[in-house]
Amino acid sequence: MSTEIVEHAREYDAFESDEDAEETVLAVLETFAERLSEGEAEDLAELLPEKYAEELRMPAPRHPQEYSLAEFLDRVERRADLDYDEREEKAAAAATAIADAVHGEELDRAREQLPEEYDRLFAAEA
Repeated sequence: MSTEIVEHAREYDAFESDEDAEETVLAVLETFAERLSEGEAEDLAELLPEKYAEELRMPAPRHPQEYSLAEFLDRVERRADLDYDEREEKAAAAATAIADAVHGEELDRAREQLPEEYDRLFAAEA
Protein backbone atom coordinates (compact mmCIF):
# COMPACT_ATOMS: atom_id res chain seq x y z
CA MET A 1 0.00 0.00 0.00
CA SER A 2 1.45 3.32 -1.02
CA THR A 3 1.77 6.33 1.24
CA GLU A 4 1.22 9.96 0.38
CA ILE A 5 4.99 10.45 0.09
CA VAL A 6 5.29 7.55 -2.37
CA GLU A 7 2.31 8.83 -4.34
CA HIS A 8 3.88 12.27 -4.59
CA ALA A 9 7.23 10.80 -5.64
CA ARG A 10 5.45 8.92 -8.41
CA GLU A 11 3.79 12.16 -9.54
CA TYR A 12 7.22 13.75 -9.92
CA ASP A 13 8.86 10.83 -11.73
CA ALA A 14 7.76 7.78 -13.66
CA PHE A 15 8.82 5.15 -11.14
CA GLU A 16 7.89 1.68 -12.35
CA SER A 17 6.13 0.78 -9.10
CA ASP A 18 5.27 1.99 -5.62
CA GLU A 19 8.05 -0.27 -4.36
CA ASP A 20 10.66 1.45 -6.57
CA ALA A 21 9.47 4.88 -5.45
CA GLU A 22 9.48 3.84 -1.79
CA GLU A 23 12.98 2.36 -2.05
CA THR A 24 14.22 5.66 -3.46
CA VAL A 25 12.43 7.70 -0.77
CA LEU A 26 14.04 5.53 1.91
CA ALA A 27 17.47 5.85 0.27
CA VAL A 28 17.15 9.63 0.10
CA LEU A 29 16.12 9.81 3.76
CA GLU A 30 18.99 7.57 4.85
CA THR A 31 21.43 9.71 2.90
CA PHE A 32 19.97 12.94 4.31
CA ALA A 33 20.46 11.44 7.79
CA GLU A 34 24.19 11.25 7.10
CA ARG A 35 24.30 14.78 5.75
CA LEU A 36 22.22 16.66 8.36
CA SER A 37 22.95 17.37 11.99
CA GLU A 38 21.46 14.87 14.42
CA GLY A 39 19.07 17.47 15.82
CA GLU A 40 17.80 18.55 12.43
CA ALA A 41 17.37 14.97 11.25
CA GLU A 42 15.34 14.27 14.40
CA ASP A 43 13.21 17.38 13.88
CA LEU A 44 12.38 16.25 10.35
CA ALA A 45 11.73 12.71 11.54
CA GLU A 46 9.04 14.00 13.90
CA LEU A 47 7.09 15.29 10.89
CA LEU A 48 7.13 12.01 8.97
CA PRO A 49 5.26 8.73 9.34
CA GLU A 50 7.26 6.37 11.59
CA LYS A 51 8.22 4.11 8.67
CA TYR A 52 10.14 7.01 7.11
CA ALA A 53 11.20 8.72 10.31
CA GLU A 54 13.33 5.72 11.25
CA GLU A 55 15.56 6.34 8.23
CA LEU A 56 16.51 9.72 9.69
CA ARG A 57 17.29 8.34 13.14
CA MET A 58 20.80 6.97 13.06
CA PRO A 59 22.67 5.72 16.11
CA ALA A 60 24.17 8.53 18.17
CA PRO A 61 26.59 10.08 18.57
CA ARG A 62 27.12 11.09 15.01
CA HIS A 63 28.27 14.12 13.07
CA PRO A 64 27.02 15.35 9.73
CA GLN A 65 29.16 14.25 6.83
CA GLU A 66 30.04 16.89 4.29
CA TYR A 67 29.95 15.75 0.71
CA SER A 68 28.90 17.06 -2.67
CA LEU A 69 25.63 16.54 -4.45
CA ALA A 70 27.42 14.07 -6.74
CA GLU A 71 28.41 11.94 -3.73
CA PHE A 72 24.87 12.23 -2.34
CA LEU A 73 23.54 10.92 -5.65
CA ASP A 74 26.14 8.12 -5.70
CA ARG A 75 24.94 6.96 -2.29
CA VAL A 76 21.25 7.13 -3.24
CA GLU A 77 22.01 5.30 -6.49
CA ARG A 78 23.67 2.44 -4.61
CA ARG A 79 21.05 2.22 -1.88
CA ALA A 80 18.05 2.30 -4.22
CA ASP A 81 19.75 0.38 -7.06
CA LEU A 82 19.06 3.18 -9.54
CA ASP A 83 20.41 3.58 -13.04
CA TYR A 84 23.09 6.26 -13.20
CA ASP A 85 21.24 8.19 -15.92
CA GLU A 86 18.05 8.37 -13.85
CA ARG A 87 19.45 8.83 -10.38
CA GLU A 88 19.19 12.62 -10.13
CA GLU A 89 15.63 12.74 -11.46
CA LYS A 90 14.48 9.95 -9.15
CA ALA A 91 16.32 11.37 -6.12
CA ALA A 92 14.80 14.79 -6.86
CA ALA A 93 11.32 13.26 -7.11
CA ALA A 94 11.80 11.58 -3.74
CA ALA A 95 13.33 14.68 -2.10
CA THR A 96 10.54 16.90 -3.41
CA ALA A 97 7.91 14.46 -2.13
CA ILE A 98 9.61 14.44 1.27
CA ALA A 99 9.71 18.25 1.21
CA ASP A 100 5.97 18.28 0.51
CA ALA A 101 5.47 16.27 3.70
CA VAL A 102 7.70 18.43 5.93
CA HIS A 103 7.32 21.89 4.41
CA GLY A 104 7.84 25.00 6.46
CA GLU A 105 10.43 25.97 9.03
CA GLU A 106 11.87 22.50 9.56
CA LEU A 107 12.47 22.04 5.85
CA ASP A 108 14.06 25.50 5.62
CA ARG A 109 16.42 24.70 8.52
CA ALA A 110 17.40 21.40 6.96
CA ARG A 111 18.04 23.00 3.59
CA GLU A 112 20.23 25.64 5.25
CA GLN A 113 22.62 22.82 6.22
CA LEU A 114 23.04 21.79 2.59
CA PRO A 115 25.17 23.53 -0.05
CA GLU A 116 23.32 25.48 -2.73
CA GLU A 117 23.91 22.74 -5.31
CA TYR A 118 21.41 20.58 -3.38
CA ASP A 119 18.61 22.97 -4.37
CA ARG A 120 18.26 20.91 -7.56
CA LEU A 121 16.87 18.07 -5.45
CA PHE A 122 13.88 20.15 -4.46
CA ALA A 123 12.91 21.33 -7.92
CA ALA A 124 11.03 18.32 -9.32
CA GLU A 125 7.86 19.15 -11.18
CA ALA A 126 4.77 17.02 -11.49
